[in-house]
Amino acid sequence: MFSLYFWIIFGFFILIFLFGFFYRISIWLGGSDSTEYNEKVITRSKWIQFFRYLSLFLKKLFSKDFFYILKSFFKNSVIHVNLFKSSKLKWFIHIFMFWGFSIFLISTIIFLIVIAIVPGGFPIYNISWFFIGILMDISKLIIVFGVLLALLRFFIFKNKKKSVELKDKSPGIFIIIIVLFSFLYEASFILNNNIPTERALFMPIGFIISLLFSLIRINWDIISNVFLYVSMVLLFIFVAYIPYSKYSHMVFAPIVAFINKK
Repeated sequence: MFSLYFWIIFGFFILIFLFGFFYRISIWLGGSDSTEYNEKVITRSKWIQFFRYLSLFLKKLFSKDFFYILKSFFKNSVIHVNLFKSSKLKWFIHIFMFWGFSIFLISTIIFLIVIAIVPGGFPIYNISWFFIGILMDISKLIIVFGVLLALLRFFIFKNKKKSVELKDKSPGIFIIIIVLFSFLYEASFILNNNIPTERALFMPIGFIISLLFSLIRINWDIISNVFLYVSMVLLFIFVAYIPYSKYSHMVFAPIVAFINKK
C-alpha cells in the first residue's frame, strides 16, 4: 500500500515543483529586455505567453550557450562564488544548508523508492545500507550545523547585519522540523524492524534516539508509519514550495544570471 501512496504523493509534488519552476522562468523571460524573448509574444493569454517563453528558454538552453549555463550553475548554485566574495560566513551557512539539504533530499528519495519497489523494504544486510544510512544522518547533521551557524550569525550581528534570510526564519524552522521527524522515523524504523545494533549504528542519531524509545512499550509499526508519512510529506512540501518562495535563488541563480547577461 505504501508503494501506491508514495508514487501518488511524489508525483503530485513533482508536478507542483515543475509548474512553479517553469512559471517563474516564463515570468523572468517575459520581463527581459531582450527582443529575442519578447518578439512575437503579443497575446492576452498568459498560458500562451507561458508556453511561448518556455519554448524559447528550452531552445536557448540546448543551444551553443549550454556550457555557459552549466558553468553559471556550477559557480552560482554549487559553489556560490559570488556569495563567497561578499561574505565568508554567509557562504559557509549556504554551503552547509544547500549541500546538506541536497544530499538529504537525494538519499531520502532513494531510500523511499527502494521501500516502494523492493519487497520487504530496504536490504539492511547489503553494502548499500551503509552508504544510505551514513548519508542520511551526516547530511542532516550538516543541515543542523548550518542552521546553528545562521543563528549564531543572527545573534552576533543582529544590530549590524540583518539579511532577508535571517529576518524570515520560517524556512530554517521548517527544515529543522523535517530533520527532526526524519530522525524520529529512523529511530522507530530501527525498533519496528528489530535492526541489529551493528547495522543500526550506520544511522547513529536514529540509533541513539531508538535507545530512548525502546523504554516505551507501544506499537512501533503504527508510529513508524506515522513518522514516515509525516517526514515524507513535509520534505516534499518544502521542495515543491521552493520555486514560489524568495528562496528560489537556490534553483534559479544560474538562470537569472544567464537571462541578465543576455
